Amino acid sequence: MWLSPLLLQVFTAKTDEFKQAIASILGVKLAFYPNGQVRVTSQFDLNAAFVFQPTSASEGMTMQLVAQGEGGPEELPQLMRYWVEQEQCIPGFLASVTLQCYEKQKMEEEHGF
Repeated sequence: MWLSPLLLQVFTAKTDEFKQAIASILGVKLAFYPNGQVRVTSQFDLNAAFVFQPTSASEGMTMQLVAQGEGGPEELPQLMRYWVEQEQCIPGFLASVTLQCYEKQKMEEEHGF
């Protein structure tokens, strides 16, 4: 499909606006890859990054965690076990990681680390 330069420019601007809104509201930055994968990075710990890949399911598309960065909270393995494996709730996992990364960053700022 061919897109006019103007339409492509508008689409790119709206995509950037969407990603900025998500970062502002949810505290995570998103990067979309052509293969359907999505990298989610905490804006409070840029090393806390996770790559999710779509899978086909009978109820519709679901995502699975396929890679992670070097950062994140110390409790990351427990959070992954509980939220991703046991509860199968990626939003709960990302919310927990975001909250813990925020609290860690705030403490570091207050104590001058």
